[in-house]
Amino acid sequence: MQQIGGRRGTVDLGKWSGYGEPAISVVTQSKLMVGVHRANPPQRKEKRGRFVQAVITNVSILPIDSQIADVHTQIASILSESGLTIGPHDNWIAATAITYDYDLLATNANEFRRVPNLRVIDYLDTT
Repeated sequence: MQQIGGRRGTVDLGKWSGYGEPAISVVTQSKLMVGVHRANPPQRKEKRGRFVQAVITNVSILPIDSQIADVHTQIASILSESGLTIGPHDNWIAATAITYDYDLLATNANEFRRVPNLRVIDYLDTT
């Protein structure tokens, strides 16, 4: 499996090989790319760009479809009714993981744990 150098050190995709092939939501891809575009100075932008390119080259990118949109709507409704929220982009990411029946590896695991039926792995606990 591929190792990818990131700002928090090297990410070893093989570490999670027991969970199946790595994949990210197209929303995650967009969030990573926004981080590249916002980065300063230019050296940081280049480093982030290399990281993002390595990620999207080594994982499957999962698109949003109508089934994911339905799950997204259900999550938003359930969280709203219970007085909880997560970020709007994270809602799409959670909906994607639930739809594909994937575990979600996240640095903000506590936020994602608000979502019913989502299996969350805290990246910060595994490094």
